Amino acid sequence: MKKSFLYIATALLIAASACERNQNQQAESATESSAMGNEKDEPEESEDRITVTETTTDAKTEPNIDIDWKELQQKLKNMQYPEIKGNRVSLRGDEKRAMYSLAEDVLFESGKADLKPDAKEDLQQIAASLKQRYAQGKIYIYGHTDSEGNADQNEELSRKRAEAVKQWLITQGQLEGSQIAVFPKGERNPAESNETPAGRQQNRRVDIVAVNK
Repeated sequence: MKKSFLYIATALLIAASACERNQNQQAESATESSAMGNEKDEPEESEDRITVTETTTDAKTEPNIDIDWKELQQKLKNMQYPEIKGNRVSLRGDEKRAMYSLAEDVLFESGKADLKPDAKEDLQQIAASLKQRYAQGKIYIYGHTDSEGNADQNEELSRKRAEAVKQWLITQGQLEGSQIAVFPKGERNPAESNETPAGRQQNRRVDIVAVNK
Protein backbone atom coordinates (compact mmCIF):
# COMPACT_ATOMS: atom_id res chain seq x y z
CA MET A 1 0.00 0.00 0.00
CA LYS A 2 2.78 2.39 0.93
CA LYS A 3 4.62 1.56 -2.33
CA SER A 4 1.51 2.37 -4.39
CA PHE A 5 1.14 5.69 -2.59
CA LEU A 6 4.79 6.53 -3.30
CA TYR A 7 4.39 5.65 -6.98
CA ILE A 8 1.32 7.88 -7.26
CA ALA A 9 3.02 10.79 -5.45
CA THR A 10 6.09 10.47 -7.64
CA ALA A 11 3.96 10.44 -10.80
CA LEU A 12 2.08 13.54 -9.67
CA LEU A 13 5.33 15.41 -8.97
CA ILE A 14 6.72 14.48 -12.40
CA ALA A 15 3.50 15.58 -14.10
CA ALA A 16 3.44 18.86 -12.18
CA SER A 17 7.07 19.53 -13.05
CA ALA A 18 6.44 18.83 -16.75
CA CYS A 19 3.39 21.10 -16.73
CA GLU A 20 5.39 23.90 -15.11
CA ARG A 21 8.18 23.53 -17.69
CA ASN A 22 5.61 23.66 -20.52
CA GLN A 23 4.06 26.82 -19.07
CA ASN A 24 7.48 28.46 -18.76
CA GLN A 25 8.34 27.57 -22.35
CA GLN A 26 5.04 29.05 -23.57
CA ALA A 27 5.63 32.23 -21.58
CA GLU A 28 9.17 32.57 -22.97
CA SER A 29 7.87 31.99 -26.50
CA ALA A 30 5.18 34.64 -26.02
CA THR A 31 7.79 37.08 -24.69
CA GLU A 32 10.07 36.47 -27.68
CA SER A 33 7.16 36.92 -30.11
CA SER A 34 6.18 40.16 -28.42
CA ALA A 35 9.75 41.42 -28.57
CA MET A 36 9.99 40.55 -32.25
CA GLY A 37 6.74 42.38 -32.90
CA ASN A 38 8.06 45.47 -31.12
CA GLU A 39 11.23 45.36 -33.17
CA LYS A 40 9.17 45.35 -36.38
CA ASP A 41 7.16 48.32 -35.17
CA GLU A 42 10.28 50.42 -34.52
CA PRO A 43 11.52 52.28 -37.62
CA GLU A 44 14.84 51.03 -38.88
CA GLU A 45 17.69 53.38 -39.64
CA SER A 46 17.88 53.33 -43.42
CA GLU A 47 20.65 54.36 -45.75
CA ASP A 48 18.15 56.55 -47.62
CA ARG A 49 17.36 58.61 -44.55
CA ILE A 50 21.04 59.11 -43.78
CA THR A 51 21.61 60.19 -47.37
CA VAL A 52 18.81 62.74 -47.19
CA THR A 53 20.23 64.19 -43.98
CA GLU A 54 23.71 64.42 -45.39
CA THR A 55 22.59 66.02 -48.63
CA THR A 56 20.19 68.53 -47.08
CA THR A 57 21.44 71.98 -48.00
CA ASP A 58 21.33 75.19 -46.01
CA ALA A 59 18.74 77.74 -47.09
CA LYS A 60 21.50 80.14 -47.99
CA THR A 61 23.21 77.80 -50.39
CA GLU A 62 23.45 79.32 -53.85
CA PRO A 63 22.52 77.49 -57.03
CA ASN A 64 25.51 76.73 -59.21
CA ILE A 65 25.19 78.91 -62.32
CA ASP A 66 28.82 78.71 -63.36
CA ILE A 67 29.77 82.38 -63.10
CA ASP A 68 33.39 83.03 -62.20
CA TRP A 69 33.92 86.53 -60.81
CA LYS A 70 37.64 86.59 -61.57
CA GLU A 71 36.89 85.56 -65.14
CA LEU A 72 34.26 88.30 -65.38
CA GLN A 73 36.73 90.90 -64.16
CA GLN A 74 39.30 89.76 -66.71
CA LYS A 75 37.09 89.30 -69.76
CA LEU A 76 34.34 91.90 -69.51
CA LYS A 77 35.39 95.22 -70.99
CA ASN A 78 33.95 98.67 -70.50
CA MET A 79 31.25 99.26 -73.07
CA GLN A 80 28.32 101.49 -73.92
CA TYR A 81 24.74 100.89 -74.99
CA PRO A 82 22.97 103.94 -76.42
CA GLU A 83 19.92 103.28 -74.24
CA ILE A 84 22.04 103.64 -71.07
CA LYS A 85 22.51 107.35 -70.53
CA GLY A 86 24.49 109.28 -67.95
CA ASN A 87 27.19 107.91 -65.69
CA ARG A 88 25.21 106.36 -62.85
CA VAL A 89 25.18 102.90 -64.46
CA SER A 90 28.54 101.22 -65.07
CA LEU A 91 28.43 98.82 -68.02
CA ARG A 92 30.85 96.05 -68.92
CA GLY A 93 30.39 93.13 -71.27
CA ASP A 94 31.36 90.96 -74.21
CA GLU A 95 29.49 89.41 -77.13
CA LYS A 96 27.27 87.25 -74.91
CA ARG A 97 27.10 88.97 -71.52
CA ALA A 98 26.62 92.35 -69.95
CA MET A 99 27.03 93.50 -66.36
CA TYR A 100 25.10 96.59 -65.30
CA SER A 101 26.49 97.92 -62.00
CA LEU A 102 24.86 100.47 -59.73
CA ALA A 103 26.50 101.94 -56.65
CA GLU A 104 24.76 101.86 -53.30
CA ASP A 105 24.20 105.62 -53.23
CA VAL A 106 22.39 105.43 -56.58
CA LEU A 107 19.86 102.91 -55.30
CA PHE A 108 19.66 103.01 -51.50
CA GLU A 109 20.25 105.03 -48.39
CA SER A 110 23.11 103.75 -46.23
CA GLY A 111 22.15 100.52 -44.47
CA LYS A 112 18.68 100.45 -46.10
CA ALA A 113 17.04 98.21 -48.69
CA ASP A 114 14.26 100.52 -49.91
CA LEU A 115 14.87 101.90 -53.38
CA LYS A 116 15.33 105.65 -53.65
CA PRO A 117 12.73 107.42 -55.79
CA ASP A 118 15.35 108.75 -58.20
CA ALA A 119 16.82 105.24 -58.72
CA LYS A 120 13.84 104.31 -60.86
CA GLU A 121 15.02 106.23 -63.90
CA ASP A 122 18.26 104.23 -63.94
CA LEU A 123 16.40 100.96 -63.43
CA GLN A 124 14.02 101.83 -66.25
CA GLN A 125 16.96 102.28 -68.63
CA ILE A 126 18.37 98.91 -67.54
CA ALA A 127 14.98 97.20 -67.93
CA ALA A 128 14.60 98.58 -71.46
CA SER A 129 18.12 97.41 -72.33
CA LEU A 130 17.51 93.93 -70.92
CA LYS A 131 14.25 93.53 -72.88
CA GLN A 132 15.94 94.72 -76.06
CA ARG A 133 19.11 92.66 -75.83
CA TYR A 134 18.45 89.74 -73.44
CA ALA A 135 14.74 88.99 -73.90
CA GLN A 136 15.42 85.25 -74.08
CA GLY A 137 18.39 85.24 -71.73
CA LYS A 138 18.96 84.86 -68.00
CA ILE A 139 19.39 87.70 -65.53
CA TYR A 140 21.36 87.32 -62.30
CA ILE A 141 21.17 90.03 -59.65
CA TYR A 142 24.07 90.17 -57.18
CA GLY A 143 23.93 92.21 -54.00
CA HIS A 144 27.27 93.29 -52.50
CA THR A 145 28.41 95.12 -49.38
CA ASP A 146 31.71 96.21 -47.90
CA SER A 147 33.32 94.34 -45.00
CA GLU A 148 32.29 96.75 -42.26
CA GLY A 149 30.16 95.24 -39.49
CA ASN A 150 28.76 91.73 -39.13
CA ALA A 151 29.19 89.40 -42.13
CA ASP A 152 25.78 87.71 -41.71
CA GLN A 153 24.02 91.05 -41.46
CA ASN A 154 25.88 92.26 -44.54
CA GLU A 155 24.77 89.21 -46.49
CA GLU A 156 21.16 89.70 -45.40
CA LEU A 157 21.29 93.35 -46.45
CA SER A 158 22.72 92.35 -49.83
CA ARG A 159 19.88 89.83 -50.25
CA LYS A 160 17.18 92.38 -49.46
CA ARG A 161 18.70 94.90 -51.86
CA ALA A 162 18.99 92.38 -54.70
CA GLU A 163 15.38 91.30 -54.05
CA ALA A 164 14.21 94.93 -54.15
CA VAL A 165 15.82 95.38 -57.57
CA LYS A 166 14.34 92.10 -58.81
CA GLN A 167 10.83 93.05 -57.72
CA TRP A 168 11.11 96.44 -59.41
CA LEU A 169 12.28 94.87 -62.68
CA ILE A 170 9.30 92.50 -62.60
CA THR A 171 6.55 94.86 -61.48
CA GLN A 172 7.73 98.11 -63.08
CA GLY A 173 10.20 96.99 -65.74
CA GLN A 174 7.84 94.29 -67.09
CA LEU A 175 10.48 91.55 -67.10
CA GLU A 176 9.61 87.89 -66.58
CA GLY A 177 10.26 86.65 -63.04
CA SER A 178 11.33 83.26 -64.41
CA GLN A 179 14.30 84.96 -66.07
CA ILE A 180 15.67 86.44 -62.87
CA ALA A 181 17.67 84.90 -60.01
CA VAL A 182 19.01 86.66 -56.91
CA PHE A 183 22.39 86.01 -55.32
CA PRO A 184 23.32 87.74 -52.04
CA LYS A 185 27.11 87.99 -51.94
CA GLY A 186 27.53 90.21 -48.89
CA GLU A 187 31.19 91.10 -48.54
CA ARG A 188 32.55 88.04 -50.37
CA ASN A 189 33.21 89.58 -53.81
CA PRO A 190 34.76 93.03 -53.37
CA ALA A 191 35.43 95.05 -56.48
CA GLU A 192 38.13 97.03 -54.66
CA SER A 193 40.05 96.84 -51.39
CA ASN A 194 38.03 97.31 -48.23
CA GLU A 195 41.01 99.03 -46.61
CA THR A 196 40.03 102.49 -47.87
CA PRO A 197 36.78 104.49 -47.75
CA ALA A 198 36.82 104.82 -51.54
CA GLY A 199 37.23 101.07 -51.97
CA ARG A 200 34.43 100.29 -49.53
CA GLN A 201 32.14 102.70 -51.37
CA GLN A 202 32.74 100.87 -54.65
CA ASN A 203 32.07 97.52 -52.99
CA ARG A 204 28.60 98.58 -51.86
CA ARG A 205 26.78 97.92 -55.11
CA VAL A 206 24.29 95.81 -57.06
CA ASP A 207 25.42 94.00 -60.22
CA ILE A 208 22.88 92.85 -62.80
CA VAL A 209 24.45 90.22 -65.06
CA ALA A 210 22.58 89.31 -68.26
CA VAL A 211 23.56 86.24 -70.29
CA ASN A 212 22.16 85.19 -73.64
CA LYS A 213 21.50 81.50 -74.15
